[in-house]
Amino acid sequence: MKHHLKTGKKGELLAVKYLVKLGYTILHTNWRFRRFEVDIIAQMGQELVFVEVKTRNNTSCGMPYESVDDRKRELLLQAAEAFLEENELELEVRFDIISILINSNNYEIEHIPSAFSGF
Repeated sequence: MKHHLKTGKKGELLAVKYLVKLGYTILHTNWRFRRFEVDIIAQMGQELVFVEVKTRNNTSCGMPYESVDDRKRELLLQAAEAFLEENELELEVRFDIISILINSNNYEIEHIPSAFSGF
């Protein structure tokens, strides 16, 4: 597996552990909609949370969360609509970003709740 893919998978695992520790229920990881993948779908109370996880080893290309552009947001919105329809759910929806910097054996997590809106 390529290095950037390993970094991404490690970040997603750290994000899941982080969310569970905060009391979120993880419903899905790597849920696919067409060609797009939602990293984490979680629930907190009556709120459904779609989480995009961005992981980097350094900030030479900016902070990880900065790579969530308009196109990625639009795809996440479409995926959320499909997930809600497929599962016949009527919950409040929120879109979060979890930004992770990994250096050696250390990491820093920045959780951005309600990073953007769409519904």
